[in-house]
Amino acid sequence: MAPIRDEAEKLPALHDELLHVFSGVANRYDEEAYARHLADEAVRAELARLASGLEAMLRVQGLGARRITLKLRFDDERTLTRSRTLVRSVSQRQEIEAEAAELLARADVGSRPVRLVGLLLARLGRSRRDGRQLELFRPAG
Repeated sequence: MAPIRDEAEKLPALHDELLHVFSGVANRYDEEAYARHLADEAVRAELARLASGLEAMLRVQGLGARRITLKLRFDDERTLTRSRTLVRSVSQRQEIEAEAAELLARADVGSRPVRLVGLLLARLGRSRRDGRQLELFRPAG
Protein backbone atom coordinates (compact mmCIF):
# COMPACT_ATOMS: atom_id res chain seq x y z
CA MET A 1 0.00 0.00 0.00
CA ALA A 2 1.31 3.45 -0.94
CA PRO A 3 2.15 5.90 1.83
CA ILE A 4 -0.56 8.48 2.41
CA ARG A 5 1.87 11.34 1.75
CA ASP A 6 2.49 10.07 -1.81
CA GLU A 7 -1.25 9.86 -2.43
CA ALA A 8 -1.83 13.34 -0.97
CA GLU A 9 0.79 14.82 -3.31
CA LYS A 10 -1.23 13.55 -6.31
CA LEU A 11 -4.40 15.37 -5.22
CA PRO A 12 -3.72 18.77 -6.88
CA ALA A 13 -3.17 17.11 -10.27
CA LEU A 14 -6.29 14.98 -9.85
CA HIS A 15 -8.28 18.06 -8.84
CA ASP A 16 -7.11 19.95 -11.94
CA GLU A 17 -8.00 16.97 -14.13
CA LEU A 18 -11.47 16.77 -12.60
CA LEU A 19 -12.01 20.50 -13.13
CA HIS A 20 -10.98 20.10 -16.77
CA VAL A 21 -13.46 17.24 -17.28
CA PHE A 22 -16.31 19.38 -15.93
CA SER A 23 -15.26 22.70 -17.48
CA GLY A 24 -18.32 22.59 -19.76
CA VAL A 25 -20.73 22.82 -16.82
CA ALA A 26 -21.65 26.45 -16.13
CA ASN A 27 -23.38 26.11 -12.75
CA ARG A 28 -21.35 24.02 -10.32
CA TYR A 29 -24.46 23.29 -8.21
CA ASP A 30 -26.47 21.89 -11.13
CA GLU A 31 -26.29 18.11 -10.60
CA GLU A 32 -28.39 17.44 -13.70
CA ALA A 33 -25.90 19.37 -15.82
CA TYR A 34 -23.06 17.21 -14.48
CA ALA A 35 -24.99 14.05 -15.38
CA ARG A 36 -25.72 15.37 -18.89
CA HIS A 37 -22.09 16.38 -19.34
CA LEU A 38 -20.83 12.92 -18.36
CA ALA A 39 -23.40 11.26 -20.64
CA ASP A 40 -22.35 13.52 -23.53
CA GLU A 41 -18.70 12.61 -22.93
CA ALA A 42 -19.52 8.89 -22.99
CA VAL A 43 -21.49 9.26 -26.23
CA ARG A 44 -18.68 11.32 -27.79
CA ALA A 45 -16.13 8.69 -26.79
CA GLU A 46 -18.26 6.03 -28.47
CA LEU A 47 -18.59 8.20 -31.58
CA ALA A 48 -14.80 8.54 -31.70
CA ARG A 49 -14.41 4.77 -31.46
CA LEU A 50 -16.98 4.18 -34.22
CA ALA A 51 -15.44 6.87 -36.46
CA SER A 52 -12.04 5.22 -36.12
CA GLY A 53 -13.43 1.85 -37.22
CA LEU A 54 -15.30 3.39 -40.13
CA GLU A 55 -12.16 5.21 -41.27
CA ALA A 56 -10.27 1.90 -41.35
CA MET A 57 -12.96 0.23 -43.44
CA LEU A 58 -13.15 3.17 -45.86
CA ARG A 59 -9.36 3.23 -46.21
CA VAL A 60 -9.19 -0.50 -47.05
CA GLN A 61 -11.88 -0.10 -49.71
CA GLY A 62 -10.57 3.25 -51.00
CA LEU A 63 -13.98 4.84 -50.44
CA GLY A 64 -15.44 8.06 -49.11
CA ALA A 65 -18.97 8.71 -47.83
CA ARG A 66 -21.30 11.60 -48.60
CA ARG A 67 -24.07 10.71 -46.15
CA ILE A 68 -23.74 10.15 -42.42
CA THR A 69 -26.47 8.96 -40.07
CA LEU A 70 -26.42 8.97 -36.27
CA LYS A 71 -28.74 6.60 -34.46
CA LEU A 72 -29.35 6.81 -30.71
CA ARG A 73 -31.40 4.38 -28.64
CA PHE A 74 -32.48 5.49 -25.20
CA ASP A 75 -33.12 3.38 -22.11
CA ASP A 76 -36.89 3.65 -22.70
CA GLU A 77 -36.38 1.87 -26.10
CA ARG A 78 -37.08 5.01 -28.14
CA THR A 79 -34.81 5.54 -31.11
CA LEU A 80 -33.71 8.87 -32.54
CA THR A 81 -32.09 9.20 -35.97
CA ARG A 82 -30.36 12.25 -37.42
CA SER A 83 -28.85 12.26 -40.90
CA ARG A 84 -26.98 14.63 -43.18
CA THR A 85 -25.88 14.58 -46.80
CA LEU A 86 -22.51 16.23 -47.32
CA VAL A 87 -21.27 18.33 -50.22
CA ARG A 88 -18.01 16.41 -50.39
CA SER A 89 -17.16 12.91 -49.26
CA VAL A 90 -15.44 12.18 -45.96
CA SER A 91 -13.10 9.32 -45.22
CA GLN A 92 -10.95 10.38 -42.25
CA ARG A 93 -11.76 9.80 -38.59
CA GLN A 94 -11.64 13.49 -37.69
CA GLU A 95 -14.11 14.40 -40.44
CA ILE A 96 -16.50 11.58 -39.57
CA GLU A 97 -16.29 12.41 -35.87
CA ALA A 98 -16.91 16.13 -36.47
CA GLU A 99 -19.99 15.45 -38.59
CA ALA A 100 -21.28 12.95 -36.01
CA ALA A 101 -20.77 15.53 -33.23
CA GLU A 102 -22.85 18.05 -35.20
CA LEU A 103 -25.62 15.49 -35.59
CA LEU A 104 -25.42 14.74 -31.87
CA ALA A 105 -25.79 18.45 -31.08
CA ARG A 106 -28.87 18.59 -33.33
CA ALA A 107 -30.33 15.55 -31.57
CA ASP A 108 -30.76 17.50 -28.31
CA VAL A 109 -30.41 14.41 -26.16
CA GLY A 110 -30.80 16.34 -22.91
CA SER A 111 -30.68 14.21 -19.78
CA ARG A 112 -32.10 11.05 -21.39
CA PRO A 113 -29.74 8.11 -20.83
CA VAL A 114 -28.38 6.77 -24.14
CA ARG A 115 -28.20 2.99 -24.32
CA LEU A 116 -26.90 2.48 -27.87
CA VAL A 117 -25.02 4.66 -30.37
CA GLY A 118 -24.67 3.88 -34.06
CA LEU A 119 -23.09 5.57 -37.08
CA LEU A 120 -23.97 4.73 -40.65
CA LEU A 121 -22.13 5.93 -43.74
CA ALA A 122 -23.84 5.92 -47.13
CA ARG A 123 -23.50 7.32 -50.64
CA LEU A 124 -20.12 5.67 -50.89
CA GLY A 125 -17.81 6.44 -53.77
CA ARG A 126 -14.17 6.22 -54.72
CA SER A 127 -12.10 8.50 -52.53
CA ARG A 128 -9.86 11.11 -54.14
CA ARG A 129 -6.86 11.26 -51.83
CA ASP A 130 -4.96 13.93 -53.73
CA GLY A 131 -7.71 16.54 -53.23
CA ARG A 132 -7.68 17.65 -56.88
CA GLN A 133 -10.90 18.89 -58.46
CA LEU A 134 -11.80 16.93 -61.56
CA GLU A 135 -12.23 18.93 -64.75
CA LEU A 136 -15.74 19.20 -66.14
CA PHE A 137 -14.61 19.65 -69.73
CA ARG A 138 -11.46 18.32 -71.30
CA PRO A 139 -9.49 20.84 -73.32
CA ALA A 140 -9.70 20.33 -77.09
CA GLY A 141 -6.51 18.85 -78.18
